[in-house]
This record gives sequence, structure tokens and C-alpha cells, in this order.
Amino acid sequence: MKRLNRWLSIGLVLILGFLLGISGFSVWDKSPAAADRVAWSVQTQWIAPQAPTYRFYARRSFFLNDVPAAAWLRLSADNDFILYVNGRAIARDRNILYHSLGLGSRFTEDFQRANDSVAYRSRGYDWIQLANAKDWKLSTYIDLTRHLQSGRNTIAIEVQKSRQNPRVVVEGAVYPLSASPAIDLATGTTPWVVSNLNEAHNGLLWFDRDFPDESWSSAKAIGSVREGTYNRLSPRLFDRFLEGNWITGIESSQGEVWLRSDWQIPQHQFSRAFIRFAGDGKYALLINGLLVNRYDAEHNNELHMYEVTNFLRPGSNTLAVHLTRPIHQVGTAAPFNPLGFFLDGWAETKSHAAIAPISTNNTWKTLEQPGSGWFNGKGEAQAAQDLGLPNVQKLDRTFEGDAYLLNYPDYLWHFWLWQLAGVGCAVVSAWSLGRFWLGDRHSWWNSLGAGAELLLPGTLFLIGIGLLKHRYAEAERGLLFFQQQSNSLILLGFVVVVLLTLLWSWRERKLACLGLWLPMGLTAFVSLSLVGSVGASPASMCLILFGFGAIALFILLPSHTRHNLIHRLTTAYQTYSPVWNQWLILGAIVAIGFVVRTYNLGFVDLDADENTSLDATRGILRTGAPQATSGIWYTRSPAYHYMLALWLRLLGDSVVNARFLSVLWGTATLVLVFILTRTITGKAWLALIVTAILAFDPSQVYFSRFIRFYQVVQCLSILSFWLFLKGFVDRSGRAYQYGFFIALTLTILNQEVTVTLLPCFLVGFLFFYRPFRWADDWQIVVSSIVSMGIIAYDLVFFSIRCLTPWVALSDSTDAYLKVHFFSISGLANNFFVGSSRMHIIYSSSFC
Repeated sequence: MKRLNRWLSIGLVLILGFLLGISGFSVWDKSPAAADRVAWSVQTQWIAPQAPTYRFYARRSFFLNDVPAAAWLRLSADNDFILYVNGRAIARDRNILYHSLGLGSRFTEDFQRANDSVAYRSRGYDWIQLANAKDWKLSTYIDLTRHLQSGRNTIAIEVQKSRQNPRVVVEGAVYPLSASPAIDLATGTTPWVVSNLNEAHNGLLWFDRDFPDESWSSAKAIGSVREGTYNRLSPRLFDRFLEGNWITGIESSQGEVWLRSDWQIPQHQFSRAFIRFAGDGKYALLINGLLVNRYDAEHNNELHMYEVTNFLRPGSNTLAVHLTRPIHQVGTAAPFNPLGFFLDGWAETKSHAAIAPISTNNTWKTLEQPGSGWFNGKGEAQAAQDLGLPNVQKLDRTFEGDAYLLNYPDYLWHFWLWQLAGVGCAVVSAWSLGRFWLGDRHSWWNSLGAGAELLLPGTLFLIGIGLLKHRYAEAERGLLFFQQQSNSLILLGFVVVVLLTLLWSWRERKLACLGLWLPMGLTAFVSLSLVGSVGASPASMCLILFGFGAIALFILLPSHTRHNLIHRLTTAYQTYSPVWNQWLILGAIVAIGFVVRTYNLGFVDLDADENTSLDATRGILRTGAPQATSGIWYTRSPAYHYMLALWLRLLGDSVVNARFLSVLWGTATLVLVFILTRTITGKAWLALIVTAILAFDPSQVYFSRFIRFYQVVQCLSILSFWLFLKGFVDRSGRAYQYGFFIALTLTILNQEVTVTLLPCFLVGFLFFYRPFRWADDWQIVVSSIVSMGIIAYDLVFFSIRCLTPWVALSDSTDAYLKVHFFSISGLANNFFVGSSRMHIIYSSSFC
């Protein structure tokens, strides 16, 4: 036991240390790019079509006398969009309807998503009642410069949503090369036109540049952008003109050029930094000796844009470039253009004001033959040669994310240093708390174990936050974790939990509270300051303060007062019979679950499977047989479809009535789950928790509103297991045994694939029902024969006249039912992660 306790203590301390290391790394060393709130102009407005529709099309045309010096736009579309410029699709965000993934998880612009998380590869449906993820909360920046031309230009956007209120907001500008004023692209203030129809005219599609849109109506302005939309990029990447020239240096006989410059970063006001660069041949860029990236470019028309905040330090920073001519050009007599390099960059304040600019010009230096440490400023150098201005029309601008994430050696080195520091901090803290705060000085291990126990609530807090961050990494709720200061707030939340735990131990063990009040007050002050800095409302700040204050006040109450209060609550709970109490709580949970399942049943359009079942049911109402409109018999799941036909005959044929039948079966499932869990565990409170979880589980709610046999099968399967337990394990009477055979037969008649349950029940019967006597148990044999006969007839009829293939009914079902090894990742992700990461919390709790 002592050895087990030691290993548990070590495990808890290591987990805490790793979590503290991750937090320290992201707060004090290499902070991830935050999703800042976009500052929309007060004149910019959402636009929508004049009439309600699921999809609309918008156009904005303008004329240019020459190619532009720069052009950009940002947009937020509710919910999905395709952006066209002069007839060419250049960006899109097309999510799956009813999907909880969002925030750019399907953006064509990979590095404009809410974070750098990689989506799990899984198969199957997304079981969630959500018309659309709120993708509009993540704005998209698009560079238009190279897509525009002299003459007429047209920007077109297709917007769609699963409800009839799609909208879009656009803001941007086109800057001509001449002295002409900038062309405003903002919706609500400029002439955008819309249509509800996907039109074509004389071979021209609606998004083509020369498509005649005179008959289109003006866009309907529906209000300014009051909601918060977010993006990790700086607007300066797109609205800031390119500065600097192409430069080159002394080329060696091997076709190599070395360039270098200093970048002065101010001591204060520095928040973020960005660079834009392009080059000839093979080239690599380093900042302070750390590789940003290397490229092998035959053409110099790719302008790479990076965030380089984590490369820089206040003061002097060295930028070094190494260019190499392609090997087929080295040593040949043919004349080639000199190897060129272009770069411009800047730092930013928290308000996105550009400071400390840098660009390639004749202040850069070139080295004839670099020596050791040339990339850190060593060695004599000469002035670089100016090659002229860049051609903005030829540059294809691409934002490629945070460059520091690509520098694996330095990133991992810093990361693991913080991990070691976090583990050391956790070990010292646990041992110190155990030895000095709790006074456990019997041995080093006892002190460490006692301290680890005291830090357990804080450890669980960090684990819980980590799971939530992972669960919502691609969902709209994840924006809470992607904003500035969120990691600092999490770390301070851990400190608050630890301080409250220390306060509790002080009250319980009558310890000396030396210096506890000062860190508590300081932590509360800093926490509220950070909450205010991320834009939290005063009401939420007061709620947080009240919550922590209430907990602290309860802890500070005298022991006898707290015990009396708890005793009174317990006595009040036990005034009624405990049996009645659990049924009252169950009734409340079931009632809430029923309301959740019933609310707005017509909210989502019919799924393909729903249409199939409803079509077969209407065939029963017409002809008495499950005959689809196509004339094919849908013989699958006869019990469900005939039951649904009877239900619709009584209540009326409508989608809402058909879904309401599934609601009733889903609600009944909650009661059966409670009964089965309580029977197996003997604990009513555990059964209530399980029932409450299933009452709000997204997949359970989804299938309880679905015109399909899934919810009926689940309910009858649970009933079969409970009746088997009562009838064949507990031997509580023949009625349970007869009920089991009826429930099992109906289960298989509702979904033939549940025939796979038969071996399970057979094994259970052989193990638990002993001794078996033919004379006394002949009823079981007869019931088995009758059930098997019905099931066999259904399966034979199903295999002869069935609309769908046997038994691998679909790709999604196949992934769940078959344990195969050609797609291990897909199988594991479906089971442990689930669609939209919905199983993350369950899997972690189970582990």
C-alpha cells in the first residue's frame, strides 16, 4: 500500500508539473497567437437579400484605370461562403450543415482558423442539433491585389445557411497606383447588389465579371456589426503597402549570396511582429540564428507572410539571408538575373499600430565569404545592391502562420525546459506544503504525498480546463480559450483553487494562516484585472467575485456552524422517504429531458434516412406494405415502420408528429437507464447522474428527435438487458423471462443488426441460469423457439426484399460495427473522440 501511495503521489505531482510547465511556457515564454476582436467600422453593416432564403448571391463591381497598388477585404459570413473575384473562386468556407465544427475548420485559408489544432480523421455523422456553427464569429482576410486588373472588376459572394436568414459583412479597400482615392468595398455603404437565384446570361455565370446585374436588387442593410468577430491575423498584413526594394549581394563562384541586416525593436509597446518576404532560387531566412523557413523557388512571385513575434527580443535583432542559385545555372556562361531578395516587416502595439519598420534597401549588408556566426552579426560586410521595386501584381501573398512553430529544435527545447521547471515547482510545492503547512514530517514521501493531496483540487482544475480546450478546439465555444490573457486567467484560476484549498485546510486543522490573506487578495485583484482586459461584462466580473467570495465565506464559517448547516440540509432532504426523493429527482430530470427533446421539433430539415423511413411509412398508410414512392419495398425494421404508421394514422401525417414518437421513446429510455443502473450498482445517486448526463447528451437528443428506429432499438435493448438480469440472473419470476423474449424479439424486428445480441444473451444464460431443468424450464425453450422463428422469418424476408445491402448498411455504420485494421485511426477516433470531439470528456473520464 505504501508503494502504491508513493506511485500515486509521483503521478499526481508529475501531471501537475507538466500542466504548470505548459501554462508557464504559453504565458511567459512563447505565447500563442491570440484571436483578437475585429474592429469593424461603425458604417459597415451586415447585408441580406430582400426576401428570406437559404442561399443568396451578392456582387460589387468597380472600375480601375490601372492595376492596384494594394487591395484587400475581410468578411464574416453567416454561415458558409464562396468568394469569387473576376469569375474565379479564391476563398471558401463550406461546413457541413448541423455540424458543431466551425471557426474556419473548413477554411481554404488554413492559417486563419481559430487555432493550429488539426482535425481528427473520423467517419460517421455529426450527432448534434445545430443548424450551423457560428462561423461568422471568425472573420477572414483576403488579399485581392493580384486578382484585380485594369477596367471592370467584380467581387461576388455566395452565402448559404440552413435557416432562411443568411447574411454577410464585408470591409476592405482597393488602392490604385495613381493618386485616385481608395475604392471602398464595405457593405452597407457601397452599392452591393443581391439575388436569390443562381443566374446565367448568354453563357455568363452570376459571378463572372461581365455578367449583367442591372436587374438585381440592392442589398438590404440589417445593422452594424455589434457582435464580436475574431481573427488571429493583423490587418496590417493586407492594408499596408509593400515597402522596400529587391536587393542582391556579392555572388560567390558557387552561386551563393549572403545578406544581413539589424532590426531594432523598442523596449516597450512591442506586442506582435510580422514579415513579408520573397526570394530567388533556394533561399533561407534566419532571425537571431533561428531558421524562419527555407524555400526552393524557380519563380520569385510567392510572397510569404509570417508572424515572427517569438523570434524577436527588445533591442537589436539580426536578420540573415542565404540565397543559392539553382544547380543547373551554376558554372554556365549564359547570363542570368542576379539572385534577389525582398522583405518588409514591422512590429505592432496592442492597438495594431505599426512600429519599428524594416525593409530591404541599401542599408542591408552583403558578405563576400561568411565565417562562423555570420548570421549573428559577425564578419565584415558591404552594402547590398538595389534591384528596384517589387511588382505587386505578380506577388501571390500567402499567410503561413506562426513561423516559430516550424522551428522544432528551439520550440521543443524551450517547451521541455518549462516542463522540467514545472515538475520541479510541483515537487517543491507539494513537499513544502506537506512538511510545513500540514506538518507531516515523518518522511520525505509522507510530506510529498500530503502536499500532492492538498494540490489535487488545483490539479483537477487544470486537467478539466485542458479537456475543455481540447473538446472545443474547433467549436465556437473555444473562442473563450483563444483570446488574450486566457492562459493567464487559467493559471490564476489554479492559484485561486489552491488558495481556497489551503484556506479550507487551515479551518479544518487549525493551522497558522501565515501570509495567506495577502496572496488571496493579490490573486483576486490580478484575476479581475485580466477578466476586464479580455472584455468581460461587469455582470460576469461581479458573478466571479461573488462566487469566490461565497466559497471563502463558507470556508471561514466556524466548524460547528458549517456542520449544523450541512446537517439541516441533510435533515430536510431526509424528511421524505429517500425512495420518493430519488423518484422526484428522476421525474425532474426526465421532464427536462422531455422538454429538450420536444423543443422546436421542426427546427432541422429532414435527413436522408428520415425521408426513407417516412416514405416507407406512408407506403404502409397507402397500401398496407412498406412500399416506397419508387415502388421498392423497404422491408427493413418492420416493427418500427408499422408502429409509426399506426401513430400517424391516429395523430395525423406530419413531420413533427413522426418525430414526436421518437421523443417518447427517448424519454422512456431515460427511465430505463436509471432503473438498470440502480439495479446493477445499487446506488441511486449514481443512476441519477448517468440519467442526467444522457438527458443532455447531444447524440441522445439528436436521435430522440429523429424519424428512425434508433431510439426505439436503444430503449428496447436496455429493457431486454434489465429483464434478462431480473429473469435469468436474479430469477425474480417467469413474467420477467417472458418479457425478455418479447422485448428481444421487438428489438430485432426494429433493427435486424441487433441479432448480434443473441450470442451475448446465450453466454449470459449459460453462466448464470444454473441448474437448468427441462421439466421446470420448458417454457424458456418454447419462448426461445417462438422468438427465433419470428426473427428467422423477418431476416429471410429482409434478405429477399430489402432496399439496402446486408448488413454493412452504410460507411458510417460499417466503421462502428466492424473491428477492422485498415483504418485504425478512423476506428479509434470514432470510438474515443467522436464527431466534433463530443466523446473527449467521456473517454477521459473513463480513463
